[in-house]
Amino acid sequence: MDIKKKFADGKLVLKPVGRIDTVTAPELAAMVVLDNVKELEFDLSAVDYISSAGLRIFLGAQQKMTDAGGKMVLSGVRPIVREIFDIVGFSDELTII
Repeated sequence: MDIKKKFADGKLVLKPVGRIDTVTAPELAAMVVLDNVKELEFDLSAVDYISSAGLRIFLGAQQKMTDAGGKMVLSGVRPIVREIFDIVGFSDELTII
């Protein structure tokens, strides 16, 4: 999986490309370093599948950002991925824009 990373003015944007599954999730998790991050955005516009391993990354990152007084959003969520969030009930737990 390719992951584009951009950090500026306290905002970290991670844009994974492809599938987030048990094979690729550890790579994404390793990039979620939240030192000096006030806002975290996952741009999911190029993601076509998320497994439970990927879902755990988002929940963990959300909790860390909340504990640190920051915020996290998911952007560019494609309909097929949004359906996964809806089915597992994460659409109400995570901020999807």
